[in-house]
Amino acid sequence: MIKVGIAGLGNWGGILLRNFREHEEFEVVAAAVKHPERLRDGLDGIPLMSTDALLLRQGIDAVVVATPTETHFDLGERVLRSGRDLFMEKIFTLTAREGVILADLARDNDLKIFVDYTFAFSAAIAQMKQLVDDGEIGQISAIHLAMEQTGTFGHDVYQLLGCHMLSLLHLFAPLDSLNFARFDIDVKKGLVEEGRILFRSRTGNIAGTIDLSLNNNRTTRMVRIVGEKDGERKVLTYNGKSADFPLSLATYRPVGKVKGKDTKVKTDFKKEFDEGNNLHHVLDYFANYLKGVIGYPSNVEIAVLINQVLERTHLKF
Repeated sequence: MIKVGIAGLGNWGGILLRNFREHEEFEVVAAAVKHPERLRDGLDGIPLMSTDALLLRQGIDAVVVATPTETHFDLGERVLRSGRDLFMEKIFTLTAREGVILADLARDNDLKIFVDYTFAFSAAIAQMKQLVDDGEIGQISAIHLAMEQTGTFGHDVYQLLGCHMLSLLHLFAPLDSLNFARFDIDVKKGLVEEGRILFRSRTGNIAGTIDLSLNNNRTTRMVRIVGEKDGERKVLTYNGKSADFPLSLATYRPVGKVKGKDTKVKTDFKKEFDEGNNLHHVLDYFANYLKGVIGYPSNVEIAVLINQVLERTHLKF
């Protein structure tokens, strides 16, 4: 069993606590929270302590950091200097430079860092990537992503939601091969609550958009990839909030003018996935990564790339 301590038991920290406790590879042996009096539920025997005490406690292999982003660099550095591996909730750090410092510190001390981008571990997204890698949609020409929901206000939508979509985009078009710009749509008190990121590959063959909003009362998680194969257009769509078929593939075939239409659409397949297990997939990966299983590399370089994109995407229309 991999013994973990968890720092931060807010909304997502509480979800992480439950999932780590339920996972067969992990044992939660300690937890640290700033305001223990606010905990609604007991910890069922898990010792509750200060962060300082957590980092001094013996018998902890890895520390899970689920505290506000502005604390990530300082706390992450302390975890690594205590000799523990690090599981960091997104977004990795406030700046790419801070992320590089933590990555270098981990490497120099033979420690491991993993950053939790949950949607990148969706089974439907994994199937989507396999179809693309297998050439099922041919040459990609466009990628469109969207993540929209109500609240959480007081946050920047690019950091809160955009980082998730960038982690998915990287699976299909490496972030360091793209140029980015952004369009801020709704700004409140200096924070962007709705915006759009535009991107184009440096070779010019792939372009697309990422739509982000905290003002939509319907939760949206969407990735649509458009390709061309054998003279036909292929459209592969992931809809993470679909009740029935999160993943579908359609073919748009030219047929000449038939009843006023010049294209015939055929649905090649629709497939169901359980999107409720994504965090379990994350912990599966984290466990294999810690154990050194081949094929489970660190994602810290991707996390730094995401920070770099968000920092450099300042061109506005």
